[in-house]
Amino acid sequence: MIKVSQLTLSLAANETIQVYITGEFLYLKSSANDLLIRGEGIDAKLAAGQKVRIDGIQRLEVTNLGASAVTAVLVYGSGDFEDNNIGGTVNASVQVGATVTPLADVGVATATAVKVASSNANRKALHLYCDKTVRWGDATVTATKGVVLPAGMVAVIDTTAEIYVRNDSGATATVSMTEVTA
Repeated sequence: MIKVSQLTLSLAANETIQVYITGEFLYLKSSANDLLIRGEGIDAKLAAGQKVRIDGIQRLEVTNLGASAVTAVLVYGSGDFEDNNIGGTVNASVQVGATVTPLADVGVATATAVKVASSNANRKALHLYCDKTVRWGDATVTATKGVVLPAGMVAVIDTTAEIYVRNDSGATATVSMTEVTA
């Protein structure tokens, strides 16, 4: 049988508090700071996502090792418990003032290479889609040279250079694009 309980703690910087828990494990589900867990037979520094074995009823001292206040979530209990929850912070930046411009479709006859986008010093990326399998690259792209773009897929090309598409599919290919500029 699996028994699981959860305890949310608010700790000031470097604060130590006592908690009483019962079970076989203690899991630090979330905390921005590491915690020091001390009890009978336990002296462990835990980061979020780490677990330690405990034995029965425990009086534990929990210390916030960070220089700032933190809210920590402890999960404890007995049985075969796993938590594969993935958490964290993703840093992303959005370029203010970027413009996305759809470009006119370009038809590329079979066995030919065509310039589909001119060079643009302000271009950050070109999104290229084609209804046929083609190759893209510079003016030297051939049937055996260049990057293969499978039909129905999108290539995100980070370049300011002109882009050519080579079509050897046996039928005219339609290339659709958007251009991201600063």
